[in-house]
Amino acid sequence: MPSSELPVQRVAGRILLFCAPLLVLGGWLERGLAGVENSYSAKVRGVGAVMKDVEVLVTGGSGALDAIDPSGLSVPAYNLANASQSLHYDCAILSTLIEDTPKLRAVVIGAPLWYLSKELKNSPEAWRQHFYAVFWRVPMEDPPKSFITIQQHSYTALYTPPAAMEYAAAGFPPIDGGLTADGWEPLEVPSPEVAASGLDPIWVRQHVAGHLAAMRTESEVRNLAAVAALSERLNERGVPLYFGWLPVSAGYNAEFGPDARAHQRQMMERLKADSGVRLFDYSTDPRFSDSDFYNADHMNRVGAQKLTAVLRDEVLAPVLSPPVLSPPVLSPAPPTPALE
Repeated sequence: MPSSELPVQRVAGRILLFCAPLLVLGGWLERGLAGVENSYSAKVRGVGAVMKDVEVLVTGGSGALDAIDPSGLSVPAYNLANASQSLHYDCAILSTLIEDTPKLRAVVIGAPLWYLSKELKNSPEAWRQHFYAVFWRVPMEDPPKSFITIQQHSYTALYTPPAAMEYAAAGFPPIDGGLTADGWEPLEVPSPEVAASGLDPIWVRQHVAGHLAAMRTESEVRNLAAVAALSERLNERGVPLYFGWLPVSAGYNAEFGPDARAHQRQMMERLKADSGVRLFDYSTDPRFSDSDFYNADHMNRVGAQKLTAVLRDEVLAPVLSPPVLSPPVLSPAPPTPALE
C-alpha cells in the first residue's frame, strides 16, 4: 500500500472514533425524547381514546386550557386547548377530528379578547409551531417551514440541544403540565403574594401591551376564513360552533381598551352573521371576581369550575339537554272477551 494513503486512513479513522460516541449519544437522545410525554402528545393520545364517545370538544389558548373543565360539562368532553395556541391550530386540529367523532354535539372555542388578531408565528413562542407539525401533523402557519426545518426530523432539534440534555439528565420525565385525562390543566388557587403579582397593574399593562403589539390585520383575514370554513363543516353535521370571550380581570379589560374591544366584537358579529357561529361573552361578567383568577387572564381551579358550570347551563344547555321524545303511540287493546 502506498505510504501516501496511510495518513488519509489515519485521519478517517480518527474522525470515525470521534464521531462514534456522538452518534451513539445522538441516537440515545432521540430515542429518549421520542418517549417524552408533552402536552401535545398527551392530547393526541387523550382525544384519540375518546373520539368515538366525545360529545363536546373545547379548544383555545392557555386561557381555555386552564378555564374549562370538561368533567363539569356533564357529558363526555375533551379540552384540546394549549399554551399560546392560535385559531389556525384550533381549526386545523378540529378539522382532523370531525369525521371521527360520531357523537359530537358541540364545539367551543374559548377565546381571549385578542384571539382573532393573533397568530402564533408572530409571538415570542413561535417555536411551538413545530410541535403542532410533529405531533398533530397539521400545517404550520408559515407553510414553507413545514418542509425545510430540521425540527420535524429530529427530537433533539425540536426540544433544542440544551433542553434535550436537561431532560436526559432527569431521566426523560413527562412535561405535560399536569393535564387531567380529559385535557384540562387546573391551576391551583395561588398564594396571596402570587395572586397579587398576577393582578399587579404594572404587570397587567405590560402583559396586555404584548398582546396588542402582536395583533395583525393580515392575521384577522386568515383567522376569519379558518373559523368560517370550520363552521361550515360543522354545520353540515348539524354541530354548532360556539366562539366567545372568557373572563379576564377588570385591569386587563381596562388596559385592552374600548376601541380594540369594539374591533374584535365587530369581527365576531361577522362570524355570527355570515357563518352561523354562536357567540358568548363572559369577559366582564360580575360573577367572576379577583379570587377566581390565577392572574389577569387565567382562571384558577375554583374559577374554572365556576365558569364551566356557567357554560354548561347558559351556553350548551340547548344542545346538551336530552331530546324531547314524543310519547309512544299505543295500539288499542283488543276487546275483552265476553264471559260465558
